[in-house]
Amino acid sequence: MIDGAGLAGPEMSLAAGAQVLVLTPTHVKLRIKSAAFAAGSIRESIAAKLSQYMGHPVYLEFDVGDVSSYTVADQKREERDTARRELIETFKENAFVKEVVTMFNGVVDEDSVRPINNDN
Repeated sequence: MIDGAGLAGPEMSLAAGAQVLVLTPTHVKLRIKSAAFAAGSIRESIAAKLSQYMGHPVYLEFDVGDVSSYTVADQKREERDTARRELIETFKENAFVKEVVTMFNGVVDEDSVRPINNDN
């Protein structure tokens, strides 16, 4: 939803670091750490972008308190880590890679494994 709504910069940081308390098609309630962001232009901007993305008004509400649960940023980090582990395992299981590792009695340096960049 954050990506789809085009949130970036401080808006994205605020939303990603928040704990989701309510998430319905018309109502989003997030727990944030600082009351400084609970009102004003950043809240209005996020609400407007969510509404535009959803195609109807979305009520955005902030609850200020300790963010002690799973956040959007935690979820994104977990997804990146899982994708990274899968990339490394797929690389290690490649027949050619296995043959080269065996031939040279080597090991795969996991830090050197990178996804193929097809943009070039």
